[in-house]
Amino acid sequence: MEWLENGADIMVNIDADGQFNPDDIAKMINPILKGEADMVIADRFGEHKAKNIPWIKDFLNRLASKMVGKFMRYNIKDLTCGFRAMNSETMLKLNLPGGFTYTQETIIDALGKNLKLKWVPVEVTYFADRKSRVVKSVYQFVSDSFKIILKAIRDVRPMKFFGIPGLVLIIISLIILIIFLISYFQDLKISPYRNYLLLSVSLFLIGLQAIIFALIADMIKNSRKLTEDEMYLLKSYFYNKKKNETIPNPANHSSQI
Repeated sequence: MEWLENGADIMVNIDADGQFNPDDIAKMINPILKGEADMVIADRFGEHKAKNIPWIKDFLNRLASKMVGKFMRYNIKDLTCGFRAMNSETMLKLNLPGGFTYTQETIIDALGKNLKLKWVPVEVTYFADRKSRVVKSVYQFVSDSFKIILKAIRDVRPMKFFGIPGLVLIIISLIILIIFLISYFQDLKISPYRNYLLLSVSLFLIGLQAIIFALIADMIKNSRKLTEDEMYLLKSYFYNKKKNETIPNPANHSSQI
């Protein structure tokens, strides 16, 4: 990573196609300098309405932000904007496997690591005559983004991802079992209500399997956290070493004079 080699305190990502105003960089890094945020993301849907943005892109981005934000219990204003700034602590803690885009995954990973995020409204202009080099079609973008978001949420909130559906299925299976028992004791016959029993057992087993997946995924998450902590310490060592090398030593400077 170049930022690590250069000992950077803040890194800013901005698209090079002229859609964003470079003057907004100062606005992006200001919350970091004040200690209000670890990562600052540009908000294209705030007080400044994005100019010439395709309606489908506007709709899908807003929908994804609301859905992921509700699951993560965080007010996510813009999930896919690439214009963002982050401090050195964020850069050291984030570990992403990579894919066709980093935008959604970094936000989910940062929330999972309890980093402070802030969205800043910016002006953005889309050009109708330009085609994205990353997104070949809306279907591809939605499909790839869905996979990345799903995997990121699974890794960050495994107990919630697997546990809640599993618990819901078990509760439904118990309700169906109660309905079966009520019907059975009325006629003392299983055959007419056999489907209720089969459905109840099937849902219970699927729910129980989901709960087991949740426990296994949580153990994997804890194991991954230990590995990421080791990576964080290693990167911190090289980062601090590089920073110390770039800061001139007053004693050496005076002796040379």
